[in-house]
Amino acid sequence: MAGRATKDRPPVTIKVPKRSVKKDSAHETFSDLVFKPKSIRFEHQNDDEHLLMLVREHVVVLFSRMFSTLLLAIVPFLLLWVYRFLQSRGIAIFDISTNWWLVAVVLWYMLLIVSVFKQFIDWFYNVNIMTTQRFIDLDFKTFSGYHVKETPLMKIQDASDTHGGPWQMIFDMGNLTIYTASDKTTFQLPNVPASSQVRDFVMDTVIAYTDQFKSEDIINAP
Repeated sequence: MAGRATKDRPPVTIKVPKRSVKKDSAHETFSDLVFKPKSIRFEHQNDDEHLLMLVREHVVVLFSRMFSTLLLAIVPFLLLWVYRFLQSRGIAIFDISTNWWLVAVVLWYMLLIVSVFKQFIDWFYNVNIMTTQRFIDLDFKTFSGYHVKETPLMKIQDASDTHGGPWQMIFDMGNLTIYTASDKTTFQLPNVPASSQVRDFVMDTVIAYTDQFKSEDIINAP
């Protein structure tokens, strides 16, 4: 497989971009972008395979989704205010029974908690991984399973990033597209933190491994 390191093959040296995280397990595990993580492994990782990069959507995207959901926490208070306002004017459009109201509020907040938890799980497990052998895209949905797509490093041909608006510019994130030798296989990574650095890292890695393979083919040619 492309990029496979062996005992006879020296490791390829790749320059790590400036944006990185502290090298402890907690920061690496929950980071939206980490280069050459030391404490992370994934299922079906080969013994001679090493992680070069792990990237998720920018953490700001997660917080914005959570914040939007938590804003719904004020809905019961708004309904109660409307009810008392109408009641003070002798208007009774609906009646709030104490017991049913308490049950409804509890269920509402339980639903919000589950929704926030789901948003975190979806963010955490929707991850893209680059190793010394391949690029992996894990598309995870809490209630509908997951889909895994991967390609060997040698099949990556190009990468581009775009910035879709002021928020992406402010928080230094963009939409990254990775093109492969197959017309049917592209990787779409939305809201990537430091997308320009990620794009450069991907292409630098691919070029470095490609050059190594070409050199080995020349040396080993009959």
